[in-house]
Amino acid sequence: MEPSTTLLPPTASGSATHDPNLEVSEATRRRSRPAITHFAVLASVILPLTFVPYLLARRRVSALGQRVKHLETHLQSIHKDLSRLTKLETSLQAIQRDLRFITNESNSAMEDQRRTMTSLHEVMMETDEIRLQAQETAASQKAIMDTTQSDLQRLLEEARHARAQGEAIRALGPSLADVAAFMYEVELLMPVTSKANEKDRVEELRSVAFRLQNLPRQPVRQ
Repeated sequence: MEPSTTLLPPTASGSATHDPNLEVSEATRRRSRPAITHFAVLASVILPLTFVPYLLARRRVSALGQRVKHLETHLQSIHKDLSRLTKLETSLQAIQRDLRFITNESNSAMEDQRRTMTSLHEVMMETDEIRLQAQETAASQKAIMDTTQSDLQRLLEEARHARAQGEAIRALGPSLADVAAFMYEVELLMPVTSKANEKDRVEELRSVAFRLQNLPRQPVRQ
């Protein structure tokens, strides 16, 4: 706004005469009024210019504060999630340890089972070999028993035959003894006609008859 000029009232005489003191005070008043007016104009211009950035800055600070609060809430949620993740990681590590332990135990059990199966297979092979050897031994023993039984049967038959022959030979003993006695009686009755070799024959017949009669008897085997 432009400063307004003040019109002086006319004097009583109606002339154009002026008081010097009045002119000085009027000039001073005129100089002071534009300074106040300029200050007011400048204040009305500068204050909005400084207050608007303040408002903008305040709004921005408020928005930033809300964002900071939101970020703090989000960070707290992230911290909670991290805490849960840490617990889950600890649980997973424990589960991994358990799995490793179970895997090791399973591998050990499988190794023991493999060794057991190998030992069982070896035992079965040895059992088969022993069974085959037992079958061969049984067959060999059966053959030996059959041969032995056949030999015993043959020996029994031979013993029976020998016993029968011995009985027959022993039965010849008395007959030979009778013949020897008869020949001896003949020699006694006819001493002239007898010869020396005939006497020897008679003695030999007697000896043979004695041996035949005294042959050992074999026990009867069944």
